[in-house]
Amino acid sequence: MIAKYSCGCIGVPSLVNEDGKVLIIEPCDLSGDDCWEPYNLNFRDMQGKECEPVPQEKVLRLIKALGGLLSDGYKFRRVKDLLT
Repeated sequence: MIAKYSCGCIGVPSLVNEDGKVLIIEPCDLSGDDCWEPYNLNFRDMQGKECEPVPQEKVLRLIKALGGLLSDGYKFRRVKDLLT
């Protein structure tokens, strides 16, 4: 399940690291000026924050966006290898 927390973060509550922090896909506090890409993977302490499931349409958009980023990364490596 992908969930939206009360702070606005979107993450995966079932993916927790050894410190008890949850994997966050779309942080609530990342302004457009901070990063050109709104999606990043990091772990945050979400204890005490309520969450609700993200609608399936949003989940599908997130998966498509993350898949596109992975694909772009592979393409970049191929171009880099050709140039070196």
